[in-house]
Amino acid sequence: MAELEHLPAPKGKFTLGPECYQKCLDWVEECELPLNGPLASKSKAVKANYVLIWTGKAGRTYIKSLNLTTEEKGDPNVLFKKFVEWTKPKSNALTGASNFPRLEQGDLSLAEYIDKATILCHQCEYPPKARDRLLRDAIVIGLRYKCIEKANHYKWKFINSKETGNEEPTGTDSSNRDQLPVIRNREGQRGKLVSIVERNRHVPKQYGDVFQGIGTLPGGLYRIQLKEGYNPIQHPPRQVAVSLKPPYKAELERLTQLGVIKEVREYTEWINSIVPVKKLDGSLRLCLDPKDLKRAIKRNQWYSSLVDDILLELANSKYFSLLKAKSGYWHISLDKESSYLTTFNTPWGKYRWLRLPFGLKVSGDVFQERIDRELRSVPNSVGIVDDILCRGNEETTHDVAVITLLETARVNNLTFNANKFVFKSQDCTFFGGNLTPAGYKMDPKEVQAITEIKPPVNLQDLQSFLGLSKASNIQSDASNKGLGAVLLQDDKPVIYASRVLTETEQPYSNIERELLSVVFALERFHHYVYGYTATVQTDHKPLVSVWKESIVCNSPRLQRLLLRLSQYDVNIEYLIGKDNVVADALSRVSPQPKPKEGEDEEDFIPVHMLKEEIPADSTRVGDFRRATAEDTISGLLMQVVANGWPELKKDCPPTSCRLLELQRRDQRREWSTVQRPSTHCSNEIA
Repeated sequence: MAELEHLPAPKGKFTLGPECYQKCLDWVEECELPLNGPLASKSKAVKANYVLIWTGKAGRTYIKSLNLTTEEKGDPNVLFKKFVEWTKPKSNALTGASNFPRLEQGDLSLAEYIDKATILCHQCEYPPKARDRLLRDAIVIGLRYKCIEKANHYKWKFINSKETGNEEPTGTDSSNRDQLPVIRNREGQRGKLVSIVERNRHVPKQYGDVFQGIGTLPGGLYRIQLKEGYNPIQHPPRQVAVSLKPPYKAELERLTQLGVIKEVREYTEWINSIVPVKKLDGSLRLCLDPKDLKRAIKRNQWYSSLVDDILLELANSKYFSLLKAKSGYWHISLDKESSYLTTFNTPWGKYRWLRLPFGLKVSGDVFQERIDRELRSVPNSVGIVDDILCRGNEETTHDVAVITLLETARVNNLTFNANKFVFKSQDCTFFGGNLTPAGYKMDPKEVQAITEIKPPVNLQDLQSFLGLSKASNIQSDASNKGLGAVLLQDDKPVIYASRVLTETEQPYSNIERELLSVVFALERFHHYVYGYTATVQTDHKPLVSVWKESIVCNSPRLQRLLLRLSQYDVNIEYLIGKDNVVADALSRVSPQPKPKEGEDEEDFIPVHMLKEEIPADSTRVGDFRRATAEDTISGLLMQVVANGWPELKKDCPPTSCRLLELQRRDQRREWSTVQRPSTHCSNEIA
C-alpha cells in the first residue's frame, strides 16, 4: 500500500442503527476519494480488494453471505451497492416485529449482536418510550454468554401503544391487541416462560483480552505539576547485593519491554532512588523512593469512596462480583516532562517511568478519578481504589452489570487480574467485611479476636482497658509480644487492630517494634487513611525524631519500615504513655495464634540493600580515625552511645555546648551506633 502510505484508511466499521444508512453513504464517499486518486490506475479487482480491507471483518462476512459471482466481487461499485442496500432502512415494520422476539446472538460477538438488535428494534418502529426497554430485554435474554445464569420466571408483559403515547407502530391495532412479549416463550405456552441461560464459570475465557496485559485508561497523558521554590535533588545509585543483581537487571529489562520504564542517557534535573524489593515468591519489584519529589508535587485531590459511603447503595443486593485492576496505576501514562521527573538511578544507568509509578502523592487521586469516570456508564457498580464491585438484587441485574463492566473495560483498555476475580458470590470479602444478602457483616476472624480477649486477672490488666474514648486519630503501640492500634474519629473508636509478633520480630529493638506498630496500623487502616493526612500518636518519643530525619539516616531495618510508610501522608506525634491505653491494651491481650513467618508481611519488603554514604579510600579513613581520636567531643560521644548518659545531669562533663546539645536530644541514644573506624550519628562523621 505504498500509494496510501500517508493517507488514513477509510473506516468501514460503521455502527448499525438509525444513522447507519447515512454513515454508509459517507463511508462510500470516503472510499471513492483514494480509488479515484492514488489508486485510479489500478484494476477493478485491486480496487475491490481495497474496499474489502476497509470494510472490516463484518463487511467481508456479509459479502460472503451474498454468494456473489467472481465478477461481481471484483467490482467495487457492486460492493458499494450491496453495502448501501444492506444498511438502507426497511419499511416493513410487521416483518421486523415478527423477527424481534426470536432474536438470538448465535455466533455474533456481543458488539455485533447489540448492533443487530438495535437496527431491528428501529425497523419495528416501536414508540420511543418502549424502544429502550424492549432493546434492553432483547439484549439480555438473547445473549449466548454463559456468564448469565438465571431461570427467569417472567410473566408475559405486553406493550400497549395507548400506554406509550400518541405514536402508533405501523400496521398494529392499538386497542385490543397485545403487541409483543418481552421474552419469547420457549415452551410455547403463555404464563410459563422460563429463560435458562447457563453460568459460565470461566468468564475470563469469554473476555480473554480484558484479563491480559496492562491497559491504558482514556484521559490522555498525565502531567505532574510542581510547587514553586523546590530545587531538584539528585540521588546517587545505591549499591545492590551481588545475589540480587541478576534478577534486578532482568526486572529492568522486563519493565522496559512492557513499556513501563525507559532508559535515560541525557541529563535530568531530578534523580530519585530506587529499591529492589524481594517478594514472597522470590521475584523482585522495583519501588520508587520519591520522598523529595513528593514534597514538591502539587496534589489535585479526588474523593475516594469508603465502604461507609456505599453501604446504602448495597441494600437489598444478593449477588456480588469483585474485579481487581491489574497493575492499577500503570494504566495511566505520563507525559514526557513528568516522565523525566520520575527518573531513578540503577547500577546500569538511569531509567524513567513511562507509566504512573506507585508511591507518588498524586497516584491514588489520578487513578481513582479516571476509574470513577469510566464507571459512570456501568450500572450497579462502584470502584474503590483498584477494586471494582458489581452487585444486583437479582441474578439478571447482576449479570448485566458484569457484562457491561467487561465491555466497558474492553472499550477503555482497562485490564483485570484473573486470579483475583470473584464471580457471583453471596459471601464476598470486601474491605475488611463480608457482603451477604443479609447485609454487610464483619469478618468472623475479626469478631473472634475480640470475643476471645482474655479477661483481666490483675490490676495492671484491668487498667489497660480504661479510657477507651480518648480522642485522637490513630494510636499505636508495641509490646514484647504484640502490636496494637486503634482508629478514632470524633472521640469514638472506629476500628481496632492487633496481632502477635513473629519469632523474627520479637528480638527487634524497642524503636523498631514501635515503628513496626505504626506501619501495621496504617496498612491495616489503609482504606480509611490512604489519600488523607493522618496523625499517628505514639508513646515512644524517639520515633518522632526518626520520622523527621531522612530515610538514609537510619538503620537498614528502619529504612525498610519507613519506605513502607512513604505512600501515606503522615504526621507522627508523641503521646504520654498513660494516655495511650487503647493501643497498649490491644498489643498485650491479643488471643490470636502467632502468624507464620512472612504471613503478615506485605509481598514487597526491601531486603539486602547496601549503601555507602561517603566513599573513602584507606588514606581518608586513616585521617578520620586520627581526627576522631584527637577530638574530645567525639570521644565523649562514643562513650555516651556505648554506655548511655549518666543518671544525674550534674555528672555529665560540661565540655562543650555541642555535647550539651546532644544531651538534650537523648532520644538519639536508642538508634545511634558506633561503627569502626567511625561513629555515625545522622549524617555526621565523628
